[in-house]
Parts: sequence; structure tokens; C-alpha cells
Amino acid sequence: MVPPRHKAFHRIDKQKNLGGGRSASAYAKAIRASIEEANDADKPFFIMANAADPHRPFAGAKGDSFKKIPFPRKIDPKQVPVPGFLPDLPEIRTELATYFQSVARADQVVGAVLDELEKSGQANNTLVLFLSDHGMPLPYAKTNCYLASNITPFILRWPGHIKPGVTDEKNFVSTIDVAPTFLAAAGVENLEGANGLSLLPLMKGLKQANRNQVFTFHERPYSRKHLPMRAINNGDFLYIWNGWSDGKTQFRNESMSGLTFKAMKNAKDPKVRARADFYLHRTREELYDLRKDPDCLTNLLDKLGDNQSSRVSAMTKALWHWMKDVDDPDLELFQNQVELALD
Repeated sequence: MVPPRHKAFHRIDKQKNLGGGRSASAYAKAIRASIEEANDADKPFFIMANAADPHRPFAGAKGDSFKKIPFPRKIDPKQVPVPGFLPDLPEIRTELATYFQSVARADQVVGAVLDELEKSGQANNTLVLFLSDHGMPLPYAKTNCYLASNITPFILRWPGHIKPGVTDEKNFVSTIDVAPTFLAAAGVENLEGANGLSLLPLMKGLKQANRNQVFTFHERPYSRKHLPMRAINNGDFLYIWNGWSDGKTQFRNESMSGLTFKAMKNAKDPKVRARADFYLHRTREELYDLRKDPDCLTNLLDKLGDNQSSRVSAMTKALWHWMKDVDDPDLELFQNQVELALD
């Protein structure tokens, strides 16, 4: 059982009072007040500070409704890095520039939060986690199961407990590990029935079992349609099941509302238009070699060989077991659509 949000927190600052979730100075004021309240009550504190950036409207973009909230600097579209999962088109560069302007403003919010923590004298006694809940709000990223959808920032700081400057590129972690980690840090037992594990052993440089793969899922995007997706990533390969793909149903999410998807649909290059069409319809199953193709451009199941067949069999079996363990509501649909080799 999880309490309603208003009962779970002692204090809630709405985004409208935080410059639409974009004002560093407003966040600083709210953080300062929250820490002071905890100190006055002689209580420990847990603060969740959610920045609205870099959600749309992007900073400096046409239709930006937060023009009164400054961003650090204007970015030249010609200078932005275009991720490999997107084509390099002028309209996409324009949108990416405004996206990165929003990212820079979000960084100011993070800085303001950390500055107030430092000023409070509690920085050395506080576990800090910076994370993002999904990838960029662009096609083949947000509200999907591709690599760009789910590889997001996950940065921990805890003076005296975590060695600074260390990067772990071997173990898979997930946001389901957040609650168990904070509970363990506070000396509290994990939630009953929790699927996540505390990250404290990894933070101490110790080994931890069951960190060799990760499962991801998506159920309903912004359109509220039932568009089930499940995936398993073992570091070398990514398998995706699109339970909604039938050749007719079209995918729809908020990431298609900007300049990028329109540019892909209207591109002169037929390969770019084909990629836009694939985004709309997909195929039932996808498999990508992440070592050679981290941008997930070539679906290996288009030409299924013996190696892929045995690999897919092992990955779908592991995915089935996970779906069964978590009582996945689409388990029956998965069983009906995917050829499974179960013991």
C-alpha cells in the first residue's frame, strides 16, 4: 500500500509556485524552507525536487510559455550533437537546440538545490540521487523501450559512503531500486514485496547478484491507448515485444508533437520517411545488437538466422519468467503472440 501523494509528504510546493518547474531561485527558496522546517522539528528529511525542464515547451522555442524564466544561453542549431537514432535534418537541429537550452536551465535548478543543501550544513549527511525518468522527448526515445528510451542519468552522491568520480558500467540498475536504497540508507527494512534491491552494496564497491540484465516496459503513452511493450536488455542485445503492433494500429505519443517527427515524415530521403513509418507501426518483435547498433537502427529479426533464433528463444523465455513473477497484465497476450520455448 502506498499513501496518496498529499499524505506522503509534509510539504508540497506546486510547480506554478516554482516558475512552472523552471525557476532556480524558486527552487532554492523552497529547498531552504524545507530543510529549515526539518531542522526546527529536529527530524531527518527526504526531499524530492522535480524540475519540469526539459519538458515541452522547450526554452526559447516557438510557443514557449515560460519566456520570463531565463535560460543560460542561446544554442546554435549548427553546433548541437544529433543523436544517432535521429536523422540530421535542419528542423531536428532547431528542436534539439531548444531542448538543450531547457537542459541547461534544468542544470541551474539542480545547482540551486545542491547549493542550498551545502549552505544548510547537511550536505555531508545527505544521500543525493539525480535521475531522469525517461529519455529525450523525441521519436525513438521517450515512452518506448529502445536504448535511448531507458538509459538515463543515475548519479549518486553520499560523502563518506560513495567514492567520488566512480562510474559503474557493468551492473544494471533501475528506478525500482530507488526506494530500497533510500530505506536501507536510513536503516529501514525494504518494502514488503518490492521488486527492487538496495544499491548500497554496489555503492560500496561490492558485488551483487542479478545485475546482468534489466527488464523494461511501457503500457500507455500520452495518448492513453493500450500500447503494451516489454523488453529485456542483457548488455549485448535488446529484445522488444510490441504487443500492440498489428500492421494497422498507429503509435502515438507526446514526442511526436514537435518539429522532429514532422520533419521525418516529410523528409526527401525515402529511408527517413520509412523510419518514421516504422515508428508508427513497428513490428511484433525487435532484436538489436547493442555492441554494433546502440541506436537500434537494424532489426536483426528482419533476417532471422540460427544464432538469432536461439538468442531470441533465451531472451523471450527470460522475459516470460519476469512477466510471470511480477503478475504482468499482458502475460496472456505475450504467450499468444510469441513463440516460447519453456521448460
